[in-house]
Amino acid sequence: MQGDKQSEEFERLVDGWQTRAKMAGMEAERLAELRHKTHQHLLCIPESRTLDLLEQAGFREVTRFYTGFVFTGWLAFLK
Repeated sequence: MQGDKQSEEFERLVDGWQTRAKMAGMEAERLAELRHKTHQHLLCIPESRTLDLLEQAGFREVTRFYTGFVFTGWLAFLK
């Protein structure tokens, strides 16, 4: 998971994710539970920090291959 939990952008992404889940039939109680867990228990870091950590760990050719609201996947190769 990625993003700055204190930013408006993060809130918009969480809102979009929740709207999508609601459209797929998720119940309001479960949506509220997931929103709370996202803010209180899940580690989210900004993209710039992710890229810094990958570089520090020796990875190269870093490419984002997936973005779905606050969920992000990266492809990278170890030097």
